[in-house]
Amino acid sequence: MENAARIMMVDDDPSIMEMTKMSLEGEGFYVESEESPVRALEHLKTNKFDLILLDYFMPEMTGDEFVNQLRAAGDNTVILLQTGYADEDRPIDLLNKMDVQGYFDKTKGIDELILLMISMVKTIQKAKE
Repeated sequence: MENAARIMMVDDDPSIMEMTKMSLEGEGFYVESEESPVRALEHLKTNKFDLILLDYFMPEMTGDEFVNQLRAAGDNTVILLQTGYADEDRPIDLLNKMDVQGYFDKTKGIDELILLMISMVKTIQKAKE
């Protein structure tokens, strides 16, 4: 992929993170990952990314709390929220209540995620032109 997009992945499941990171890197993305949302917020204070791939349900804080803290710090990075618990909240409700730009149901699989990520990154890059 031209001008490899910088992706920050925040997910408390190490096996999902490793598989997703390998798949995204295989498509040419630059990926950094963090299991702790608290450490991820600290890292984002000094490092810029094109997109954040954010798990919704994590032990230290929910995706909603993460987004609120990130936005309060003035960071407007595009966020793709993902969850494996699609039945908990309707995706449209999550998008409407949170300041995120996309939603992904983890049960859809890695190929669907990669397709969505490529689409989002192209949109981000186009907006920067």
